[in-house]
Amino acid sequence: MGTIADLNTLDTPDVADYWVVRDVSDVLDKDKKVLLGKFPLKYATPTPTAGRVVRWRDANTVEDGGIAVSDISLLSAAQSFSALKTFNAGISFGGTTLSNYETTFCVLQLFDAATGGNAAIATTTGRYTRIGNKVTLWAQLTNISTVGVTAGNAIHVRGLPFPCVTVTGFKAIGACLVSRMTFTGYVVATIDSGASYIQLFKTVSGTGVESPLLFSDIASSTFSDIYFTIDYLVS
Repeated sequence: MGTIADLNTLDTPDVADYWVVRDVSDVLDKDKKVLLGKFPLKYATPTPTAGRVVRWRDANTVEDGGIAVSDISLLSAAQSFSALKTFNAGISFGGTTLSNYETTFCVLQLFDAATGGNAAIATTTGRYTRIGNKVTLWAQLTNISTVGVTAGNAIHVRGLPFPCVTVTGFKAIGACLVSRMTFTGYVVATIDSGASYIQLFKTVSGTGVESPLLFSDIASSTFSDIYFTIDYLVS
């Protein structure tokens, strides 16, 4: 970044330089070319206000009196911001770009199949936060009714805000709490590679193999509950 003194002695601006004029009253030659960004620009009338950074509409016309120095953030130094900043192209961390951040609600539903099938009646609340390609989902499904579903079918929670990334062998695992259910072992929430739904699995110790939580495991037809939190990756 050039200084006012540099600018006063400059004959031909170097295209690699980035010139910022802070106080135009100190510039001796108002017709000096100034490089702002990568565009060589020239002073014209009206003369910008002293103590402000000038800006141009084109190479020969000053846009207005300039921008207050206090309104400009120098990202090369530590900064504290008190107002919203918008980065439409994301933020780069030296090779990795953060281009997604959102947090909101999603609509979850209980089904007895991954697609099609029958829906179970329940009061559901889903909320997620996405940062980059990582999604954290919090869910509660309460007062579950098994009326109208196939009892021997596995419980599927549909309505993920984004499908899981497709990676061979990938499986997301999350903590799960259930009430008014009858089964052996404990339950975890899972999302398989490429899936757009969640299944609940009963995990047992010893030589037993995990198995899906079924609607027939629900002990109460109207008052059973499921709560879980799970992190997973998206494309």
